[in-house]
Amino acid sequence: MAAKALEGRGIVGSGDKRKDPVWIGDDLTGSMFDKSMYVIDSHRADYIEKVLIPEGLIADRTAKLAYDLKEVYGQEELHMICLLKGSRPFYNALITAMQKIYAADPTQKVSHYSFFEHFVRVQSYSGTESGDLTVTGMSELEELRGKHVVIVEDIIDTGKTLTQFCVYLEQYGAASVRTVSLLEKRKPGRVFSGDFVGFSIPDVFVVGCGLDYNDFGRQYGHVCVVSDAGVGAYKK
Repeated sequence: MAAKALEGRGIVGSGDKRKDPVWIGDDLTGSMFDKSMYVIDSHRADYIEKVLIPEGLIADRTAKLAYDLKEVYGQEELHMICLLKGSRPFYNALITAMQKIYAADPTQKVSHYSFFEHFVRVQSYSGTESGDLTVTGMSELEELRGKHVVIVEDIIDTGKTLTQFCVYLEQYGAASVRTVSLLEKRKPGRVFSGDFVGFSIPDVFVVGCGLDYNDFGRQYGHVCVVSDAGVGAYKK
C-alpha cells in the first residue's frame, strides 16, 4: 500500500522526512523581485513593494506538489480538504494538476480519480483556555474514518490553528492526516511544518494567489510583498 510511504515520518506538523521546499531567501534585491518586471495593475502598483514569487513558478511548483502527492499515496483513496477561503485558488490548481497526473498514469486501475474534495472554514478562538475550534462546511466528518486526509493551505504562518485542526480530524479516526501548503513562512514562534510545501518564504507581508489583506491583492497570480502604502491604504 502507498501508505507505507508515510511510515517512519513524525507526527503531522513535524515536517519530518519531507522534501525540501523551494527556498526564497531574505535578500529580496535583484531583478527577479522587481515589480516592474511583471504585470501589475498600474493603479495599485504603489501598494506592491516586490514580486516574491511569479505566477509561472507557482504553477510549476504546484504541478510538482501534485506529483509528490501521487508518488506517496498512489491509488489510495485520498480526501483533500480545502481551508476556505484563501486556499481556494491554490487548491483548484493543485486538483487540476492531480487530475492530469492521474489521467496520464497507465497503471491507474479505477475508472475514477481516487481523491475526493471537501471544503471547510476553520476558526480558532485562541483566547480561550481550551483553544476552541469551530469547523463549518463538512456535515459528516465520520466519513473520514479510516481514510487518508490531506489538508490544503495557502500559507502556514504560526500554524497554531492548523495544529488544532489536525488534532480535531484525528479524533474522527482518519488513517492519516497530512498537509500541503503553497507557502510556509519562516516566522518566529511557528509551531507547525507542512508535509508538502511549495516555498519557504521570509517573514514578510504577502498577498496574491488567494492571499489578501482586507480583500486587497487576492486577485494577483503572483505572490507579492505589500508595501507600507498598501498597508496604510487598506488598513481597517
